[in-house]
Amino acid sequence: MLDLQLDDAALDPGTLHAVAAEAPAPNTARKLAQGIHCGDFSVAFGFDWARQIVDQFELVPIPRAPSWVLGAVNVNGLIVPVIDLSTYFAESSVPAQLVRGQRLLVGGVQDEDAENALAVVFSQTPVQLDYESGPWPDLQSLPLRLKEVCSGAASNDPRQVYAEIDPVKLVDALSAELSVI
Repeated sequence: MLDLQLDDAALDPGTLHAVAAEAPAPNTARKLAQGIHCGDFSVAFGFDWARQIVDQFELVPIPRAPSWVLGAVNVNGLIVPVIDLSTYFAESSVPAQLVRGQRLLVGGVQDEDAENALAVVFSQTPVQLDYESGPWPDLQSLPLRLKEVCSGAASNDPRQVYAEIDPVKLVDALSAELSVI
């Protein structure tokens, strides 16, 4: 980029000279996400996917479902599976239990993606994250299933880092698990 500046040392006062200006720092894309706690895991879902938080719902059990599938709920006329990521990421065979006060983060309910909609059960208060995505500090420390769907680290506060979840990879991983049942 060229910046035209008046050069005081020019032979003719008022002559304009082209001077190379420093390129501006690239705009680092900031992201918005919903940070939630799923058991021992802190995860973040981008606002482009995470569309709704549901406080009150009626859970319908799904017979012979894996331990990490709590059931299904009706969200605005759409039947959505409810997933317990803490059980899924820990690869626990102990059936997940819904605990009083838990809520649902519903995502993928847009018309073009409604077949991939799902609800993730979480506890505590969700946190709106406005952040720049960074690499996860120690990817090897994550459980295998979380490592497969984690696209980076999300944080507003260095004391609390959330695993940034790629919802497409998550839905693909869940679908692959369900296809072998």
